[in-house]
Amino acid sequence: MGSRYWNWRLCASESEENADLYWALSGDGGGTYGVVWSLTSKAHVDIPVSGANLTFSSEGIMTDTYYAALTAWHKNLPKLVNTGAMTIYYVTSVAFILTPFTGPGIPASKAKELLQPFVDELNILEIAYNMTGPTGFPTYLDEFNTFQLSLSRVAQRSTAARDAYQPNWQETFYGVNYPRLRSIKAKYDPNDIFYATTAVGSDGWEIESPGRLCRVST
Repeated sequence: MGSRYWNWRLCASESEENADLYWALSGDGGGTYGVVWSLTSKAHVDIPVSGANLTFSSEGIMTDTYYAALTAWHKNLPKLVNTGAMTIYYVTSVAFILTPFTGPGIPASKAKELLQPFVDELNILEIAYNMTGPTGFPTYLDEFNTFQLSLSRVAQRSTAARDAYQPNWQETFYGVNYPRLRSIKAKYDPNDIFYATTAVGSDGWEIESPGRLCRVST
């Protein structure tokens, strides 16, 4: 990965060279460390992939029953992940949404076996659910187009629409990694040339009326 930082020097960043910058740039969402000038990626041979969706609502069931179902899901989750499967799911007070389960190299029959303990728990709890799949696909792209395409469009919008007024955004968005990310920002962009609201390092600035960006007084 090639990046240009504050004095427009070209800086290669990879797992061994400038590993700190590579780590920061590899995180979720955009960064303000520099401008990514070029990127080298590695393609892999396609393998069969299985996919499934599963959703249910908390409507009409007791709160304890709903949370028992969520507990059952998280109890079963390590087994899914340990087989190489990937899950994207959302939990709110009103619904559980698994969209999707993705199993690289996992046949649909095996995916069904992996999800069955959770489905059995839902049946025991008498929770109605909607499930699509598991279905096998010859390539990941086929599975993506079936189960994830609409999700990716939502994700693109939500990533760009992070709450600019999120309290304690450093911990909320970056967790325990923020201090390290902040030090990397200071190393490669010491003059804070690059700025974005709630991006790493933006806590050194404040927006004053009528939109003027000023350094925070220390």
